[in-house]
Amino acid sequence: MARLEERLGTRLLRRTSRSLLVTDAGERFYRHARVLLDSIAQAEASVRSTTSAMRGELKVSVPPFGVTPGAKESFYAMATSFARKHP
Repeated sequence: MARLEERLGTRLLRRTSRSLLVTDAGERFYRHARVLLDSIAQAEASVRSTTSAMRGELKVSVPPFGVTPGAKESFYAMATSFARKHP
């Protein structure tokens, strides 16, 4: 906080041994910073929402089903589960 106050050339907080109070400059700085932080959060959320959904073609390569007993059923169960989660 001291470095930020030094950089800005003003006190943002009034400190005493018993209290910590925000100065007028601190209040103004907070309001502007809050707007910026909210905008950054919205920008991040907008990017996350578009990239979180899977898209495209899924190609799967599996060995012949005759090798392992139950492999065919297991594969179909996994593929069905995946399709339900990611339509």
